[in-house]
Amino acid sequence: MLHSHPKMNQEERDKIVEEAMKLFMRFGIKSVSMDDIARELGISKKTLYLYINDKEELVNTAVGTFIEGHKLSCDMCLTSGENPVQQMLNLAHQVAITMRDVHSSLIYDLQKYYPQSWKVFEEFRSKHIYEEVMRNMKEGKSTGWYREDLDEMIVARLYIKLIESISDTELFPLSRFRFRDLVHQAMFYHLNGVVSKKGKDYLITHNELLNAI
Repeated sequence: MLHSHPKMNQEERDKIVEEAMKLFMRFGIKSVSMDDIARELGISKKTLYLYINDKEELVNTAVGTFIEGHKLSCDMCLTSGENPVQQMLNLAHQVAITMRDVHSSLIYDLQKYYPQSWKVFEEFRSKHIYEEVMRNMKEGKSTGWYREDLDEMIVARLYIKLIESISDTELFPLSRFRFRDLVHQAMFYHLNGVVSKKGKDYLITHNELLNAI
């Protein structure tokens, strides 16, 4: 629960949460202190604690806000394309942009130190993204962009695991692999496995969409 204070307003609190998430994404969570956040915002730590009880609350709020925003962006990508193939390319492009500057320790820090936030992140990936990919698969099959013999439930689950794997810094050390390249190759791998001839022809003639990731 937040402390009440006559001068506290939602706009100032939102600014704290937004700036904190930027620092977490840039440096990881564990290495960023409340002093660092207060200094970045140009306020005292005492003022910071008028809005936030502790770092755990700040992390949980920041991650929750980030995921809600990312959820809206992903939904827009998966509904705004001219066809299911382009929708998936839009999604990959959005993920690459959002995650390109994320510090390698962010996922590890969430898993080890902030289980509540990690649970929210996992649910977003395993439920929301899964359901959206399922919808995309069904639409792609029914409109002839994807192969008719696909089991969309299996493929959607495989896709989630594929996305999880590119965030595995032991499998893909950031010193050797660029996140953008991983997203590009993962999407290339996924789409070439699911598209029909119609979809394959689209990928060939719109190769710039894949290369733009």
